[in-house]
Amino acid sequence: MEGVYVNSYLVYPEVFKSWFTQQLSDQGITIVKNFLKNLSKSDDGTILCKLLNNEILKAKKVVLCTGAYAKIFADFYDHGEHLKDTHVVAGSFLERTVNLNRASFYLTIDGHSLIYRSDENKLILGSVSKNGGFVLSDHGLLSEVLEIFNNLCSFSLGSLNDFKVVTGMRHKGGRRRPIARAIDEDKNIYMISGLYKNGYTFSHLCAKKVLSEINLK
Repeated sequence: MEGVYVNSYLVYPEVFKSWFTQQLSDQGITIVKNFLKNLSKSDDGTILCKLLNNEILKAKKVVLCTGAYAKIFADFYDHGEHLKDTHVVAGSFLERTVNLNRASFYLTIDGHSLIYRSDENKLILGSVSKNGGFVLSDHGLLSEVLEIFNNLCSFSLGSLNDFKVVTGMRHKGGRRRPIARAIDEDKNIYMISGLYKNGYTFSHLCAKKVLSEINLK
């Protein structure tokens, strides 16, 4: 098959999450799992973070990294103007466990991807997108992607019923540009969002930019 071969990497989400969680633990960072339902400022400029259980956390700086929920829950916070050109895009892909008895590989054709993770015996095909916060996927389009690769491969990848459908919400920035800046006049509340399909790469660059701005102030 003709094509272009490039050096690439396969990211294992659970491994990355485990590593990242350990980094936070090593830095002595406290993790509070709760829903932030409101942000406000006191007279002295302290930011008051009101949680779902009505607990209030006080902070000097806040960085919102809420992914697609930046748009979905925009009414909870006063930053709607920063999100007017952004969109929620639901992305779906097919996943199944199968032993292909070969090394990991990543194949992309016409914007569609076929990924095999040999360590997990996991086969992934996709993806298809739909504008809006929809959990239900377009099975018709997923079937077309599966048919494309079944026709190209010398072995059967299986039928649609052999796969699990996975759907996730992504936040698409205006003109696909990420958001990484202060969203209030005092430059005490920041946002990192709009990463869309580049969360594993843009997130590090955006974090570095925001931290630099916070340290400069």
